[in-house]
Amino acid sequence: MDDVTELLNIRLEEHEEDTIGGYIFGMLGRRPEVGDKINIGDYKFEVLQVNGFRVVRVKAVPLDTQQMAVAD
Repeated sequence: MDDVTELLNIRLEEHEEDTIGGYIFGMLGRRPEVGDKINIGDYKFEVLQVNGFRVVRVKAVPLDTQQMAVAD
């Protein structure tokens, strides 16, 4: 989780999750599904791949530009 927040320069309110997938799970309040989208900071995160309850891959797109970063 620290890697993602440092890479994208975003600040998160207190969280207990160790991964971005866990954070997304907590924000959604349910098991994430492929295609789920959530805004975190200045980015829109989209779930690209899941394996059971685990988010395997997400895409982060800045809300104000077309550039994107992919986090595994």
